[in-house]
Amino acid sequence: MAELFIEHMAKAAAKLDFEVRAYVVMPNHVHTLVKPRQEIYTVASMLHALKQPFAKVLIGKWKTSDSRKLMALREVSPQGKLVHRFWQAGGGYDRNLYGTKAMWAAIDYIHVNPVRRGLCEHSTDWPFSSAKAYAEGYDPLGLVTLYSDWS
Repeated sequence: MAELFIEHMAKAAAKLDFEVRAYVVMPNHVHTLVKPRQEIYTVASMLHALKQPFAKVLIGKWKTSDSRKLMALREVSPQGKLVHRFWQAGGGYDRNLYGTKAMWAAIDYIHVNPVRRGLCEHSTDWPFSSAKAYAEGYDPLGLVTLYSDWS
């Protein structure tokens, strides 16, 4: 599932022309740091392009293969319709960051998440993260735009 999310993130970045600066996919949530390349953009459109196709693919798979997982996603919409919701309703913790110090603090926070959760000893050990790309100075997936200039 994490690999599929990373694939969808790459597609969304290409579609909406934004850079992925850092990410981590955790067992129950994700963190991303992105930089739009366009002067005019909306966070909502980036989130929609990232989340919706991924959720549709997973829900479609689970409709044919894993009814237990699908049952866990069931909820009744405000209109009274039974729906399957993969992502938690409501806003996340989206915000704009300014300055090099804030950017590095966000990258560090993102990368240390698996360590804090006890999933690995070093952030570079977690396979679903950009931490190793930063440690090695390049991203073999070609997804992450490493720090060069925050402007």
